[in-house]
Amino acid sequence: MVQSMRCLISLLLLGSLFAGIASVRAQDDAGYQEALQRIDEARQSNATSLDLKNLDLQALPPEIATLTHLESLFLSNNELTELPLEVIQLGRLERLFLFGNNLSTLPPEIGQLDQLTWLDVRKNQLQTLPPEIGQLTTLRWLDLSENQLRDLPSEMAQLAHLFQLDLSRNQFERVPPVLSAMTPLRVLDLSHNHLRDIPPSLNRLTRLRTLDLQQNQLQTLPPEFGDLANLELLMLSGNQLQYLPPQLGHLSQLRELHLNDNQLTRLPPELSSLSELQLLNLIRNDLTGLPSEMRQLGKLQVLRFRGNRLAVPQEVEQRGVQTLLVYVSASFYERYRAFGAVISAMGVGVMGLVLLCRLLHWHIGFIPIILLGKISLR
Repeated sequence: MVQSMRCLISLLLLGSLFAGIASVRAQDDAGYQEALQRIDEARQSNATSLDLKNLDLQALPPEIATLTHLESLFLSNNELTELPLEVIQLGRLERLFLFGNNLSTLPPEIGQLDQLTWLDVRKNQLQTLPPEIGQLTTLRWLDLSENQLRDLPSEMAQLAHLFQLDLSRNQFERVPPVLSAMTPLRVLDLSHNHLRDIPPSLNRLTRLRTLDLQQNQLQTLPPEFGDLANLELLMLSGNQLQYLPPQLGHLSQLRELHLNDNQLTRLPPELSSLSELQLLNLIRNDLTGLPSEMRQLGKLQVLRFRGNRLAVPQEVEQRGVQTLLVYVSASFYERYRAFGAVISAMGVGVMGLVLLCRLLHWHIGFIPIILLGKISLR
């Protein structure tokens, strides 16, 4: 028993020794000394902003707690594994940047920074968030991207002034339920996660202007998506969508719609109601054309259609977006007629037959032998 106690005491002393060595090393580090100097300068000048980024800091000098006048603190690209409690004492802090550290969690005391409007904790190792984050009721901008989050605390519904939330590049397999209650949101980024579906309840976010869902595993969208009436930018590229709900045509304010790299075989004609649409990206789908109603998109400036089952002649692409829109929304018969007019004008000669062969090759994938025979005979 005595021997065991001696071993335990030895281990505790050894741990304290290592901790002391680590602390001394941190304090001897050039970055730490630079931080001390900047803190002292900020104290003397009553500065409201302090930049301590890119100093390889493993700890913060405790003297930072004396800078009670600070409003902005930049701690990005250091080696912090936890948020020092000295930061919590900075009661006037409005902007806190912790991008690119090694934080695995945020302390419950984070809720005491009740003046924060901007919190950036991108590119850390966060797996969970404390419920106290819901106490940051003045927060307007929150970046949680590039972490390991799988869910969000329900208390985040209390963030009544949060306008922009970035949750991209995390480990979400479902949309966190609390998001449906965060109705003030204007910008929501859920890209590069593992989402398989979107809950209908997300339609409560009627103030959303930008919604980024690209690079997930979505196969369908709920009809309620059409209730997001203020959306201006919708990014759905890199999913597994095979069709779209007709209600998407209700997004009357939509300016950009990104649908590239999906499995779409057709688009609903209701998309022709997107009267403000300026950019439509359909690259790399399985489309054989577009509904003829799409020609009503009078404000469309950019149409990207490469990599679909309907090949577009270079001559058509070179004539601009309206020509391309007419071409891809035309029936095969209309395209055939257009080429037929050219052939008639030229006479049924070799060039006419060549044009006809090109047309058939574009649309049915081969050239009938009878036409090849006619060309060879001539």
